[in-house]
Amino acid sequence: MANDEIGSAYVSIRANTNKLPKDIDKALSSPAVTKVAASSGSSMGDPMGGGLAASLKKFVVGGTLLKVGKEVGGALMEGMTEAVNQYSRFEQLEGGIQKIFDEADISGIMQDAANAYQDLNMSANDYMEAISQVGATFAQTMGDQAGYDTARTGMKAIADYASGTGRNLDELNEKYALITRSTSSYQSIADQFSGILPATSADFLEQAQAAGFLGEQYESLTEVPIAEYQQAVTGMLEQGVDSMGLLGNTAAESYGTISGSAAMMQSSWENLVTDLGKGNVDMTDSVHKFTESLGAYIGNLAERIPIIISSVITGLPTLFSDVTTRLVTWVSEAIDTYGPQVATWFEELPGNVGIWIGGAIQSVFDAGNSIIGKLLGGAHAIEYRDGLLGSQNWEIIRNVSANIVKNSIGKDYLSMDPEVERALRELKNENYELIYKPSDTQEKKTFLNASSGSVPPKRVSAVRYSITRDAS
Repeated sequence: MANDEIGSAYVSIRANTNKLPKDIDKALSSPAVTKVAASSGSSMGDPMGGGLAASLKKFVVGGTLLKVGKEVGGALMEGMTEAVNQYSRFEQLEGGIQKIFDEADISGIMQDAANAYQDLNMSANDYMEAISQVGATFAQTMGDQAGYDTARTGMKAIADYASGTGRNLDELNEKYALITRSTSSYQSIADQFSGILPATSADFLEQAQAAGFLGEQYESLTEVPIAEYQQAVTGMLEQGVDSMGLLGNTAAESYGTISGSAAMMQSSWENLVTDLGKGNVDMTDSVHKFTESLGAYIGNLAERIPIIISSVITGLPTLFSDVTTRLVTWVSEAIDTYGPQVATWFEELPGNVGIWIGGAIQSVFDAGNSIIGKLLGGAHAIEYRDGLLGSQNWEIIRNVSANIVKNSIGKDYLSMDPEVERALRELKNENYELIYKPSDTQEKKTFLNASSGSVPPKRVSAVRYSITRDAS
């Protein structure tokens, strides 16, 4: 079937699918169907009468059946679109192969492309695209067949290198095409093949001559003819991959590993889809290759599942044991590290509470200091030397009270800091000096008042401070 015929079939099916709901609705609404449905409903005692046709129409047109049909039709359309696209690509690439390698064995190249899903993990289309990119220059410099054979050898070595190291195959093929374009491009790209190619042009020339890929007459890589250089790079690539033990790795992984068989299965599926678009082709071979690769993938996957389950069952007790042991260790270390700090915090909690309460009391005293000052001393209150407890009566009372509260929380006695006690005793002495030892001016004023018959003012009795400290 030609490509334009497939496209026509696609458009026709798409148009017919779009008209399907209207056609079904028209058929189920016909008088004949309505009459049969009504009589069937009546014979079965259906109280809805003609509701059977409406229900059937609703189920088919707006319900599950039509949705399933649309899903299946959509999948079919997507599959046909993919087949058209892959076949279009195949036609273009096949034409390029015939032009580039027109004097080579085209049937052999196409067979290599069909089998590339195994030994290179590439679909036929991807293989033809890559071999055209690399081999075009080779065919010009060394002839069609030699150019193709050299390019294929290099691509197989690169595929084995990529599968063994996890590198990107498409990217490496692009670098292979670039590095073989001219001798001057070697040193700027050689690092992309680290481990299989020397890093410098001089080292490459020396090692290629030692391996017999280049003649001894060349003193510089730029002297080497391009065809000999391309063959030397390819030979050094293959030798380097072989020295790493990776030669043939792609084909081995295609059947022996999950990732390799998955890549092979994907490539064989793309070949199968491409063959769907060719028309008049025996699908047996492509179907067989796909089912074979699918079986390899399932087999590799199934082989791993019991091992994974067994490993999980075996490893769980060890896992729980290790986690429990480490958890106990972490908790013990945390207690050793932070336990004393927590214990000290709890021991100091009463004192800290006292500090908090004392601070609150101090705030209260600060807020009402002017009122307290007037109550205690009035406008002519005695002012002491400024010290630890303050110079005003209200300051002294506030600071002493706060200190007593702080030191007495949680105790069965009252206590204050030693420096506060000393400051209070000093204030007592200062108070005595100010009240009971008046200045000469005050004495003269008192004498004059007495001689004039006035009654001298009464002296204020001394206030005695009694500080009791705990002996402990």
